[in-house]
Amino acid sequence: MSQVKTLSITLGDGPGALQRVVTVCARRRLEVVSLSFQRAGARVDLCVEGNPRQLAGARAWLSALVDVLAV
Repeated sequence: MSQVKTLSITLGDGPGALQRVVTVCARRRLEVVSLSFQRAGARVDLCVEGNPRQLAGARAWLSALVDVLAV
């Protein structure tokens, strides 16, 4: 059973930070339903779809990335 989860992410200003977020989602088989990026403040609102186990790990996987300051 698939579910949807929305995460707000604050990124550092390093190059490739947004790409790493999307790559982690793809590798963990989380489907990106929507993504909104605001350059000012480097804020990402990310809506992903996956099974409950995938969604439970999403915050930890994204928090471990370089240039992710908060999830």
